[in-house]
Amino acid sequence: MASILSVVLSCAGFLRAIVFDTPMLETIAVTTVLALIVVISIGLGTVLPLVLRKLHVNPAHSSTTIQVVMDILGVLLTILVSRLILDFGSPILRSPTLTSYNNTTTTATNYN
Repeated sequence: MASILSVVLSCAGFLRAIVFDTPMLETIAVTTVLALIVVISIGLGTVLPLVLRKLHVNPAHSSTTIQVVMDILGVLLTILVSRLILDFGSPILRSPTLTSYNNTTTTATNYN
């Protein structure tokens, strides 16, 4: 079930990024992070109440715990995956504006 939900939401996120003309590497990074966050949150949402029950803690406390953990983990995953994809991504998929900006050189002009 987690994989189906992850695929559906990732496709929706990918299409949204394409519609709003997001550069391809950024689209891939966001879609990858979205899929990871959905799978991990569903896994935690399934396992955490069971673990809390084994520890004799009210399983109802798991909902707020999952929210906090996934907020923190979502930010960390976004940073790590984006860094991996955007820093080491294929030059073919890079945005033309980014590559042209990185390849420009500035020269000093003497106005005297």
